[in-house]
Amino acid sequence: MAKADPIKGSLDFVHLQNIHRYIFEDIYSWAGELRQVDISKGNQFCLCQHLQTYGERVFSELRAGQFLIGAAKGNEFFLGLGLEAA
Repeated sequence: MAKADPIKGSLDFVHLQNIHRYIFEDIYSWAGELRQVDISKGNQFCLCQHLQTYGERVFSELRAGQFLIGAAKGNEFFLGLGLEAA
């Protein structure tokens, strides 16, 4: 479905929210919206007050790395996220 009728956007954080809304809108009333509460499952997830800033930063870094073109860059990017989030 997404290939035949892609969700329009500019590969940024808002675009990710739109994709989330498209996939989950029939299941969750809050689909595509930022969390308003902090949650955890074994480990604590990103604090809700930082979601917008961190999400925009991740996509800024993705853009700077040409959206992970080349596997080595992708691995370095994700390793960096993991180390920084720890």
